[in-house]
Amino acid sequence: IVNMRNMFQVLVSADARYGPIYNFGVASNIEEALEREGYVEGCGAPVFLIGFSGGGQIAAGVVGYLWRRLNAPVVIITVGGVFASSPGLEHAAAAHCLVGGRDEATRLGALFFPQRWRAFATSPWNRLRRDGRVVLHGLTGIEHTGPRGYYGPMKCDSDASNFDRTANAVVGIILGDIPQRARGRDAGAPPAAS
Repeated sequence: IVNMRNMFQVLVSADARYGPIYNFGVASNIEEALEREGYVEGCGAPVFLIGFSGGGQIAAGVVGYLWRRLNAPVVIITVGGVFASSPGLEHAAAAHCLVGGRDEATRLGALFFPQRWRAFATSPWNRLRRDGRVVLHGLTGIEHTGPRGYYGPMKCDSDASNFDRTANAVVGIILGDIPQRARGRDAGAPPAAS
């Protein structure tokens, strides 16, 4: 039941008719949460959106709204992400995609959304790729869910559990991205509000 609910949220977020209002609402919730935690709009500090599975679509759906409203670079990190080529995606400063070597759900998700195919060269996803802002991070032996999944306790090809490998990869991306963004490589941040 939970997986069905998540699948419907992904489909609503990716839908051209209902997605914009859904994604706007989620972006507003994220913006309010950031403000509660002390984030100052226009400060330029990068925002990292981390989405597991269908959460990758939610991140892809809200990035354009947050980019405009926060006036800051927004970086997407998908962990086994299943997502479409949402219109605001081209405003992502970067999209880091963690892909398990045995994760069939992520591969099927990319096939399910045709605008992610290379044939749709002008789609937001393919423009992001062409600009060099998509980085794939392979995690050998990892499946989508379960004990061998991204958050599982199993150890595949190393002494660390899959959970530790996933967490270390996410932390590494964040720590490696902050100095790069601080130097101004913000993928065309919107002009400051006047």
